Amino acid sequence: SMGSSVQLPSYNFTKTQLVKNGIVPADSTWTFLLSSTVSGMCVCLAMQPADTALTRMYNQPTIRGPDGRLQGTLYKNPIDCLWKTFQAEGVYGWYKGSTAHFMRIAPHTIVTLTMNDIIIGIYKDFKRGRQRDFDV
Repeated sequence: SMGSSVQLPSYNFTKTQLVKNGIVPADSTWTFLLSSTVSGMCVCLAMQPADTALTRMYNQPTIRGPDGRLQGTLYKNPIDCLWKTFQAEGVYGWYKGSTAHFMRIAPHTIVTLTMNDIIIGIYKDFKRGRQRDFDV
């Protein structure tokens, strides 16, 4: 839900700004591609700290506690992990692995949002009885 809360608002905002400022036309495939790429970057920026913390939580060494449960030796929880990472590496430590994360998130975001707008356009044209011209 963290990614979704950023994905659609950033996509719609970018699309609106691109059209309002006359950079690309409203129903152009380029509009959808550019907007979804920016949205993918925003999703990556929002999700990367949590992704970093969870990855570090999963990869930390563990010991068996007195109750028999495994406990991490470095971090108590994701917030503790973020705090310790910040103390040791600064904010940049939260964004280690961002390139790989973007390469994972961006294709999904770009294809999903672009195809969604194209399909909606085709559906609206079909309802109106118009033929659609595809521009790329």
